[in-house]
Amino acid sequence: MRIEKQGDGRFSVTLGPAQASVMDECLRLVAGTGARDEVVRFTLGSPSEEVAALTEETRRASQANHRADYVFTLGQLHAIYAGLTSAVTEFVSDEDFHQRTGWYRENVTALAREISRSMRDL
Repeated sequence: MRIEKQGDGRFSVTLGPAQASVMDECLRLVAGTGARDEVVRFTLGSPSEEVAALTEETRRASQANHRADYVFTLGQLHAIYAGLTSAVTEFVSDEDFHQRTGWYRENVTALAREISRSMRDL
C-alpha cells in the first residue's frame, strides 16, 4: 500500500483488490444494515450515508483485477482505519472473526498499522 498526499488535501492510495476487499468487509461489518447512524458516527467518525458511499468505492476496488490508485479524503481514510481497528474487536476469538469476515485478524491489524504508519510518514 502506498499513500501520497495530494495538493487538494486528499490522499492517493494504491490498493490491491485483496486490501480493498478486507476494507470493504470490515466497513460493512461495523456499519452494516440496521446500524443506527449514531453508532456508525461514533465508531467510524462519519455519517451512515458517507460510509455507504465509501463501501461502494471499496467494493469496486475489491473487484478490480490489479492494483490501482484511489483518492480518499482524510475523513474517508479515518473511517477505513476505524473500521479495520473496530472490526478486530467485535469477536471474542480469532476463529469467529475469520468465519465472519474470511480474513485473519493479524492481516487486518497489519493493514491498519500500515495505514497509520504511512500517514505518519507523509
